[in-house]
Amino acid sequence: GGRTALTYDTNGEQWYGTQTIWGGSSDQGYRIGYGHRVGSDYQTGADVDVAAGYNIRDWNFAYGLDLSPNSSVEFGYIRNDLTDVEMPSQYNDIDFLVTDGFTLRYVLEDQCYFDRLKVDSWYNQSRFAGTLRHKPIFGQNREGPLDPFISSLSKTDFSETFGDNHSTGYRAVMSWGCAGDALAAVGTDFTFLKQEYLSTDPAFSDPEFGLPRSSHADTGLFADAVAPLGCWTLKTGARLDWVATQASQAGVGTLFPPVMTTGSDPLA
Repeated sequence: GGRTALTYDTNGEQWYGTQTIWGGSSDQGYRIGYGHRVGSDYQTGADVDVAAGYNIRDWNFAYGLDLSPNSSVEFGYIRNDLTDVEMPSQYNDIDFLVTDGFTLRYVLEDQCYFDRLKVDSWYNQSRFAGTLRHKPIFGQNREGPLDPFISSLSKTDFSETFGDNHSTGYRAVMSWGCAGDALAAVGTDFTFLKQEYLSTDPAFSDPEFGLPRSSHADTGLFADAVAPLGCWTLKTGARLDWVATQASQAGVGTLFPPVMTTGSDPLA
């Protein structure tokens, strides 16, 4: 099967088209889709132009397969791809922002030592770059309070922003019983996060600032149980975590951005 859709908004000339296709059989199935959004400046009710253009593409894909009568595997993928995104009232626009996300799930049921085992894993990455360079501030000023300060700079003075974020992990749960009756489960999970944010701005004496390269790792063990008691439900559980964090200031001048002022108006 398939689905095709197209929408259009006159204010901002905003188009959105999407196409989805799916199929499968008794023991497997798939879905794949693509969407594309574009827009330009729109007008407020007071006939004021707002710089809010964008160009966005998104993909999604899913596939599931029954390996046996008691086991199955599912895979999923999504991607968002943004370019030339104008951010009204924000210091920088987005030149590009890309996110890729992957998921994998395995389920095994009706075994000798447990009733159900479910393992989920994932990996996500987002990276972006932004700049003030392309904002429509020369000629016709449309950025409000930022204009007096920005207009005094040349285009070579404009800031640039970079960021990168990773997330990965898993969660495995072994359970006995079924929903609605007594249910007990034990499991383990792990999450790892890594990020970096850097902004450069030649207009300041310290041209580099942002967030340092840092990481966060969390390993956990947990157990819980649920039992119905007439009109009551008894729940109990416990969890143990080991967390490790790390950060580095290499390549970063200060952890927090400087304060910009235009007269008496602070702009962080």
